[in-house]
Amino acid sequence: MAYQDLSFSFGETLIASKMTFIQSNFTALAADEAGAPTFLSRATCLVTFDSTGVIQAGRGVTSITHGGTGIYTLNPTTVFSVGQQIPTDPNYGTGQLRSVMSTVVMGFNVNIAYSDPSVRVLAGAYATETSSATFPMNFQAMNNSAKAMENVELGHVAIVEHT
Repeated sequence: MAYQDLSFSFGETLIASKMTFIQSNFTALAADEAGAPTFLSRATCLVTFDSTGVIQAGRGVTSITHGGTGIYTLNPTTVFSVGQQIPTDPNYGTGQLRSVMSTVVMGFNVNIAYSDPSVRVLAGAYATETSSATFPMNFQAMNNSAKAMENVELGHVAIVEHT
């Protein structure tokens, strides 16, 4: 059901049909349906994937490619915007730039022993240094004496576009 512009009078009793319209509007908003309000920033890709790249749940993602131990590539349904580069510090000039296109939030679940001293990280490429049609990622474990690639138990990624 498409988004409908609703109005209510103060003190009006909300009957079942109006509550149904409100629920339909929330659904239309979540699904980015035509006519629904837009946001300045909104998650366009959301995904949870397993160690082999199989998508457990997702939206806006075609696939996750597992390229080897700890190496993954997210393939979004639509190309995300690369955006423009602006100086990190307006007084600094053009030397240090940052992207205003997308924010990528990543997390992971991993099954390890409490005694394991390693720090683990799921990291992706800088969005401005990669194709906007793919997003490379890797999962590493590091401690005082070594660094190694590992497969993530579950990886979680959200790409929020600032449009």
